Amino acid sequence: MWRITAVLACACAALTLAGGASGTTFGVADDAGKYADDSGGTFFHMLTDLGMTEDRMAVFWDSSQPTTIVDQAFLDRSMPQAMRRGIEVIFSIYPQKARFLVDTPNGIQLFAQYAARVVQRYPYVRKVICLNEGNQPRFHQPQFDDAGKGISGYVQEQAMAACYDAVKAVDPKITVIAFGVSPRGNDDFEASSNVSHSPIRFLEEVGEAYRASGRTKPIADEVSIHCYPNLNTDAPAIGYAWPKIGCANFDRFKQAWWDAFHGTAQPLFREAGEDGAGPYVHIYVDEVGYQAKIAPEKVALYTGSENVPALDEATQGNYTRS
Repeated sequence: MWRITAVLACACAALTLAGGASGTTFGVADDAGKYADDSGGTFFHMLTDLGMTEDRMAVFWDSSQPTTIVDQAFLDRSMPQAMRRGIEVIFSIYPQKARFLVDTPNGIQLFAQYAARVVQRYPYVRKVICLNEGNQPRFHQPQFDDAGKGISGYVQEQAMAACYDAVKAVDPKITVIAFGVSPRGNDDFEASSNVSHSPIRFLEEVGEAYRASGRTKPIADEVSIHCYPNLNTDAPAIGYAWPKIGCANFDRFKQAWWDAFHGTAQPLFREAGEDGAGPYVHIYVDEVGYQAKIAPEKVALYTGSENVPALDEATQGNYTRS
């Protein structure tokens, strides 16, 4: 029961929105298989039993050891287990600490070189997410300069471009996915806590940085969103108020992407009725989930208390399926 609940809570879906339901795959964002005593055999088998085909694993970059693959031994032993069970592994590669990109001399290039090293060692991995929630201070600092001007989008665009180029130099057929955007952000330089960017404002900065750079190549093949609910009890259809983004607000996100990149070399989303060959970007949802109540017979296995109103398992399952 614990394993199944954990999988549902971390469910992720790759949505090829232009292709319809036939292009949707399901999996988890979970490192349990990587660290498991059996190298993930049981975990990956469980995923196949649940009808899932993907596992997104985090691969951190430590700027103090910029060329050392973090958890390499765990990755070396778990990757064959995933391969044997037909589980596609997607790497989410991002700095281990929020200031590593800006505080490390030549940090952006070192990070990109690290991403290239990772995909070169693990050719089984065909999809890579570069960066993670750069609009949140937990994953990128600073968000604003001393005058209150937003800057995180500018740094993240540079890092994304460098990561794209480095990974494509290893293998141009690898799918490079951008950002892992958080659904939330307050856009408030003077906030008492969590000084952050909303996803719409973040993309605006990214677009400005891209245009200012004069770049004539894309920075991403696809884009990743984490569409957690605003409240744990919110159904997926509720979404967020502008300028935030939930699972119900992909139209808003696609418009922001168009605003950022139209007229540039960065591909856009396919428009309704558009029949061109592309390329087009798609939304990849690699994090979404709901916290469920603990079944009465399992309470003794847990300590502490919930930090949000929890759902019963039936509602959690319905929300996840929707």
